[in-house]
Amino acid sequence: MPPSREGPLSSPVERERTLILQFIDQLNQASTPQEACAQAVLFLQRGTPFCNPDAFLVDPKDPNRVVRVANQGTYRPGGLTLARGQGVVGRAFETRATQVVDDVRLDPDYVESCKEARSEIAVPLLWRQEIFGVLDAESPRLHAYRPKDVRLMELLASLLAHCLSHFSVRERLGRALGAAQLREAALQKLSRQQRGLVDLLVKMGGHVSLDALFRDVVEDLHGVLGYEHVYLACRSRRDEPVRLQCFQGFAPPEEQVTALLESRGGLVGRILETGKPYLCPDTRKDPLVVAVNPEARCELGVPLLGSDGHTWGFLLLNQGGPGSLTPQDGEILTALAASLVLRLERREAFDSLQRELDRMRLIHGLVQDLGQTRELPDLAQRVVDLVAQRMGCHLVSFYEVREEGTTLSLRFLASSIIPREDLERRSQELTARGGGLVCRCARLGRLMNHRDIGPEAGFVSLVASGTRHQLDVPISFSGRIRGVLSLESLERPFDGEDEAAFQILAGHLGALWAVRDLIGDMRLQTMKDPLTGLWNRRYLEARMQEEQGRLGRDEEPLSLALVDLTDFKETNDRYGHFVGDLVLQETARCLKDSVRASDVAARYGGDEFVVLFPRTSPEGAREVMRRFEARLARLAVPGGPEGVPCDHGVAGFPEDGRDLTDLLKLADERMYRHKGERKHGFPLSILQRKAESS
Repeated sequence: MPPSREGPLSSPVERERTLILQFIDQLNQASTPQEACAQAVLFLQRGTPFCNPDAFLVDPKDPNRVVRVANQGTYRPGGLTLARGQGVVGRAFETRATQVVDDVRLDPDYVESCKEARSEIAVPLLWRQEIFGVLDAESPRLHAYRPKDVRLMELLASLLAHCLSHFSVRERLGRALGAAQLREAALQKLSRQQRGLVDLLVKMGGHVSLDALFRDVVEDLHGVLGYEHVYLACRSRRDEPVRLQCFQGFAPPEEQVTALLESRGGLVGRILETGKPYLCPDTRKDPLVVAVNPEARCELGVPLLGSDGHTWGFLLLNQGGPGSLTPQDGEILTALAASLVLRLERREAFDSLQRELDRMRLIHGLVQDLGQTRELPDLAQRVVDLVAQRMGCHLVSFYEVREEGTTLSLRFLASSIIPREDLERRSQELTARGGGLVCRCARLGRLMNHRDIGPEAGFVSLVASGTRHQLDVPISFSGRIRGVLSLESLERPFDGEDEAAFQILAGHLGALWAVRDLIGDMRLQTMKDPLTGLWNRRYLEARMQEEQGRLGRDEEPLSLALVDLTDFKETNDRYGHFVGDLVLQETARCLKDSVRASDVAARYGGDEFVVLFPRTSPEGAREVMRRFEARLARLAVPGGPEGVPCDHGVAGFPEDGRDLTDLLKLADERMYRHKGERKHGFPLSILQRKAESS
């Protein structure tokens, strides 16, 4: 296991966070899927409580089987093979769900791989609905895997699956580039047979700009190869509409060209619909032709057809004489169109690879950067800033989804435009206006890509941004929607690549959010008294510091009450410590029922309790404590005393001072004065207090 990047770990929270980051670093060292599996298994073996880990990948020869490729941290080709539903691993592969077996001896599907195994956990390696294999571990203990172990295993498996997805993308891009290179080689052989075409192909090969490439193709077809009228209509990007890029010869009316492309009529429509060349020897005799160029008597059209069947556009030739274009011209134009498509696909593959690498760098940087960010608003703002800066989005917003019963609401956590101090007001405004498209995304729990939006589509504009397109991506983990990342664009609509990239990013954010909540829950437990469930002294002192700062900004009242159970030592001596614990627990329950949700009730130590009353006068606090004493006096503890007497003291701001530590001391003194008056008829002195406590 790699060394920790931090100093000595001080808590399980820090250890778990560091474990996740070290696992990501370990995966980043892999250069193949098998190496990633071996790194994951080695990490599980050495750095986690999981025993006998194995990694299975889908068999490339049979998608209905998985093959063990790594165990004990070693890549083992040709290992154990399991079919769908065979064994615990095969069952996880078939159902795409985590399988936890507390006693493998009772599982009829169990396939023995380790004689000492008694428990087994198998988690599918699933990413964006694509399954890559199964991550498995066995233990010699029965009931070895607790819910927190299952959550950890699922989180590690999701990170490994994401890593495997990137290898899959790289492999597909490599195959596409290889196919493009083979196709280009065949076309170069053909181009050598046509001298004029060779010169044009050589010139095309030196272009970086698409506009220059389109222009030279049309100019050389017209000027070098001698065709009278040449037209090139093409998409610059896969998801853009076909438009006339450039031409030589007769200038067609723009409105006619636009109408022809939109309606897909005439010879142009035939080419685009069928994906096949079309030669018209005489335009006056062919009812399919729509006359745009009055000088044309012969037309030849060739589609720009990609290797995957996608139609990028077309090349169109017009000649003045009937029969002036032949099938040989079709072969020349088809070869040229294929070379042109190759360059379009190569540029698309290169751009796609570059975007994928940029996104991988962004995601990797985010994971490392956000791993150090503890507060959710800071995490959200960092995401918004990076996405707006590196992915060129006009407006980026990060929302938290809140559910109260059947009611769902959104809260702004960060925005690339709205100032932080204005986010709460904007959240209220968004809620008042129905939540818009973002709320719809949160309700449905799926990505939503909106193009050419307006008020009639449910779009709610909170800033004067001129938004035309919006992409809303839910942030979830283990089926729970935690937030929504919303992106808005002025001109360019979001495409499939954008959807894929932001779904990957949202997956990471969901995992990070879940880890952050887990860490927060664990940190919260350190602030609770384990016996009574009340806040402990550490939390109370932290809240007193917060409230002390608030007193410096406003003049709202605040009160502190200290409660001491009367003769609690005698209760323990007479009834035993078990009953004594019940008395403390019932006292805590009565205290929680007596105060407001905004009040802080804490166990201060032993049989002493403290209540912090924000925005409450001392008289109001005393009234609460009197009601509490009355409830406690009626309390019946099973096997214990009838009624639990107590003493309390109250001090408050501004009547008794501004320093909360001094107010707590004053409340303590008043509590002992109350105790003395109740027991002796007069207040206890300091010496008497010490004598009683000893």
